[in-house]
Order: sequence, then structure tokens, then C-alpha cells
Amino acid sequence: MNDVVKLQEDLCQGLLAEPGLQFINVVQYRKLRLQSELDWSTIYTTPRNGRAGCGILVEMPSFEVLHPNVSGPVGNLVLSCVALEEPNLNFGPGTGTQMSAEAVSRFVLDSSHQWEIGGAGVMSAVREAIRGIWRTEDLRGVMGQGTLRDAIWDAQRFEGLVAYRVKLQMQAAATPVARVSQPVAQVQQSGVSLSCATGGADIYYTVDGSFPGTGNPRAIKYSSQFQPAGSVLRYAAYKPGMFRSGVAILTG
Repeated sequence: MNDVVKLQEDLCQGLLAEPGLQFINVVQYRKLRLQSELDWSTIYTTPRNGRAGCGILVEMPSFEVLHPNVSGPVGNLVLSCVALEEPNLNFGPGTGTQMSAEAVSRFVLDSSHQWEIGGAGVMSAVREAIRGIWRTEDLRGVMGQGTLRDAIWDAQRFEGLVAYRVKLQMQAAATPVARVSQPVAQVQQSGVSLSCATGGADIYYTVDGSFPGTGNPRAIKYSSQFQPAGSVLRYAAYKPGMFRSGVAILTG
């Protein structure tokens, strides 16, 4: 899958390079979070080219799977921005950007829809490309695709502002990585033997029903045939550079 942080950076820098947004401050969420605790007001109060009152927050990307049953998997990389406006500051004579949150969000959509980034893909608008962020008292019964928790969080952190979220997507596929074959158990009177078709893989097992992995102190690395001491045997295999195998279970 494409480097999501790089794509977020490209979108942020692309918006900063737009002459039509010359007075609009653009902030990348990840960088803001790494530098300090979040202060949302700095996004629209920090002047750009001498004007302030409206800004853009480029949020961290997400990945929505479209085809879960294929290797990768294949899905849409979703990038979102929030246009934030403090109307009193934004339309102050000579100091405001004079560009409303509605106008900014539409500009972000129009300028980024069908925008090609070499080596990554082409951005396009999602079905609900622009959505207003509701006040807390307006949330009842108006949820759309979001969850109540997310909507309340948005309403609280952007309280008192005019705010719109713009969503864009880019089809992407994660680079398939080989997975370790699931181990096979052979039960004999002399004990249980475990084997894995992936050469060089380490097999771990448990006899108490807990997870068979290196993070579990009760997991045992398989070395030779053994007699299970419990009624539930679980086992899995691991190899560096490959994804873990499935977890198999043997009862009886």
C-alpha cells in the first residue's frame, strides 16, 4: 500500500501551493500532534500572508477495504480535510481571509478531485464529499455514516466554529506479503507432533487455551513430540519477513 504519511504530506503541500488558498493556513495533523498538544485555534488564528480567520486541518488518512477476500487487500485510501472558520475574525476588514469555510471546502474538493500524484494514483471525491460538522445539540437523529462518538468529538473540539469535512479517496492495494502456512498436528499414541510446510518457521503451542505466540509466557516453542497436558491444544507458526500463520486448535 502507498505510504499514507507521504500522501497526507503531498495533499497538505498541494493545498499550500494553491494560489487560491494563499491566505488560508494549512496544517497537517500528524505534524501538529508530534510537536505539541493540539490547539485547534492555531489553525485559523495563525496568519498566512497577513490574514487569518479560516484554516484547513489535513487529517490522518484511513483505509477502507472494498474487496476483503483478495490478497492485499484492495480498498480506498481516504484522505480528509476540515475547513475551520471563525466568522468574526475571518471577515475582519484587512485582516480576515474573506473566504468562508463553505468556499474553502469547495475549493479543496474541486482542486483535489481527479488530482494525480505520480507513483501513487488519482484522487477522487467520495460519495458524501463535503459534510458540515454539527453542533452538539443538533446531533440527535442526524448521524449519516459516522458514529455518535466521533460526531460528539467533532462537535466539542470545533465548538463555536463553522466547520466542514472534505473527503477524497484513492484506490490502493496493500503489497501482498506471504503468510506462514498453518501448522498441522499428527496425533499418535506416543504423543502429538507438529509440522509446518513453511521451511524455517517456528511453531508455538499452548495447552491451556491461551494464544500460541511469543508474547504469551505460557506458550511453548515446539521442538519434539509431546503429550498434551491439557484438553485444548492451540498452535501457530511464525517466520521473520512473513505474516503469522492461522491459529489451529485440537481438542480431546
